[in-house]
Amino acid sequence: MEVTPAAYSHLLHSLMGLAGGKVCVVLEGGYCIPSLAEGVALSLRTLLGDPCPDIGPVAQPSESVVETILNVIASLRPFWHSLQLQGSYHEKIEETKSTERIRPEIHYRGQPKIQETYPTSYFYVNWGEELKTQLEQRVEQLIRQTDLTVPPHRTALAFDERMMKHQNHMERCRFCSL
Repeated sequence: MEVTPAAYSHLLHSLMGLAGGKVCVVLEGGYCIPSLAEGVALSLRTLLGDPCPDIGPVAQPSESVVETILNVIASLRPFWHSLQLQGSYHEKIEETKSTERIRPEIHYRGQPKIQETYPTSYFYVNWGEELKTQLEQRVEQLIRQTDLTVPPHRTALAFDERMMKHQNHMERCRFCSL
């Protein structure tokens, strides 16, 4: 998965809107410390009200991502009412005017035996030195490209209930007979 540090800012901003600003951010840990640190810093900026940094053009999701999302929808659809509102996928591939609907096929690619316990400490993925170097360079590039400028003047909407009672007694009201 390649979620950039700036993308966390956008995800958090969307969640804050859905949750009315009541969001708790929990740091789970990470395998790429520079990326984790940048993601935390950008998340904190978002919580403090700074604008989200530009993430640039977003690429088309890969086929494996689309397949995974369709599999998740197919698996959770019987249990989540929000997913039942979406159109269903049929057994056959059905061609519509401009798009093609595909039937998700659920594939289990995990371990066939369920483990009793899972390691929670000192368990890190061994990336290999070459891949690790490439990932670190990519994170450094993303950090350099992230625009953290904030407008010099921020705008805000202030609402006071008393403003609704304001009337201009010199002006005739077009909605009433005054």
